[in-house]
Amino acid sequence: KTPRAKMRISEFLSRDDNSRVKAGIKATITRKGEKRQIRLLNYDLKTRHAKFLSEAFLKVSYSLFCQLKPLHILKPSAKDRDTCLCRICQNIYISLKLEKDYQEKALHSKDVDKILESMK
Repeated sequence: KTPRAKMRISEFLSRDDNSRVKAGIKATITRKGEKRQIRLLNYDLKTRHAKFLSEAFLKVSYSLFCQLKPLHILKPSAKDRDTCLCRICQNIYISLKLEKDYQEKALHSKDVDKILESMK
């Protein structure tokens, strides 16, 4: 059961909806002479385990799921998230930039809506 489960878990976690390839030519990991490109999980392992159980029709405990996870599939660290483009981060960046431009008297307002309205 374990070799089949390991193969199914590897295939599952290697899908693009579960993990993404880490960019960069040096983003590889070598184990037992086999060099693999690092993949970063899109979600935590508990979430992936629940999804695996619903899709795979294979009963595997969470601890076994974690043990059988391929070594080249890793949890992303803070430095791996260098290009966050979520609405919250963008808005913080924009508001900080507007604040600085307002302080430098390059803008007449800090309010995004007022600035956009004046551009019409």
